Amino acid sequence: MLLIRGMLSGMLSWNDVGFMQALWRSTEWVTATAAGVLSLVFLPRFGNVYGSARFKGEMMRAAGIVLVPAACLLLLIFLNQRAMLATLYDARFVVSNETAALFMLGCWIRIAAWLLLFGLFAAHRTWLIVAGEMLSLPLFALLLWLFADGMTLERTALLYLASYLVYLGFNAAALLYSSRNPTIVRREAG
Repeated sequence: MLLIRGMLSGMLSWNDVGFMQALWRSTEWVTATAAGVLSLVFLPRFGNVYGSARFKGEMMRAAGIVLVPAACLLLLIFLNQRAMLATLYDARFVVSNETAALFMLGCWIRIAAWLLLFGLFAAHRTWLIVAGEMLSLPLFALLLWLFADGMTLERTALLYLASYLVYLGFNAAALLYSSRNPTIVRREAG
């Protein structure tokens, strides 16, 4: 995150970096709560049922319990973003609706990717997890660098969303691969 802030300060301004950071912090309680529920409630359940027919059902149950409320909360933040940012910081902290929408959607996709990530943890797929982690914030930093010319807050939010869509796709493919190759899991776990 430090690298990303530093990169954006050169592409935009420290002022715009502050706006992006404020938007990020306003959603952090949603993403952190979702991660906590996945870790404390669902990871043990995933671990207990991984490799059985009940695993998919438990993943779907977790999706409903985590993703639906997260979407509602992120929508609530989006609808009240100007008032929230003005209250938490001051009236200068304003981003466009497009920037906020792309960023909120990126946060929700990030949570969805984490749901699959915790499935990978249950499958003991350490190397796939490590590879996938390069497709979250490190990919975001790479995309910022690749598309630095003409950077805007909207483009920053779009690249944030894009990096988490790739991360989600990778985690989905990795979990599908793991479920179709359970003997590999046993060797890694042993």
